[in-house]
Amino acid sequence: MKNLESSKVDQFEKKSSFEIKSNPMTFCRHFKDPNPYLSIFHGDFQTIGSYISQSVDIKEFTIVTNVPYGNQVLKPSEVKSKTALVNYSPIQNTFRRFGRFLKENQISKTYVVSRKMQTSNPLSFERFSNLIWDKELDFVNGGMNVNMLKL
Repeated sequence: MKNLESSKVDQFEKKSSFEIKSNPMTFCRHFKDPNPYLSIFHGDFQTIGSYISQSVDIKEFTIVTNVPYGNQVLKPSEVKSKTALVNYSPIQNTFRRFGRFLKENQISKTYVVSRKMQTSNPLSFERFSNLIWDKELDFVNGGMNVNMLKL
């Protein structure tokens, strides 16, 4: 059974004129538009970074992404239960890894859609990425208040 994310990618593949290169060993999909200025990648950011850096200087890339937030970061049992103890460590570590990845690769042109919340919240992307972000835009996505952040 496909998960929701896979079905979104499949729908995109059917509607687009992109050349699709998949690497099953790294779980990275590259949607390459005939326009040389646009590439869309689907997968883990470190895998994608390694893939990109093989052919170009990754510092030249502009990254636009959304980080997990809301029910995406919780197990189904945690979403349904109001009393379950939630382990936030995996998502916090993902935010830290992403922040380190951007810093180590000196990628300054980065835009992130993140849930709007106080930095004291255990799911705060801004806090756990350990980077300084500018808030560019506030809007609602899927019923949740979010920010477009710029590095």
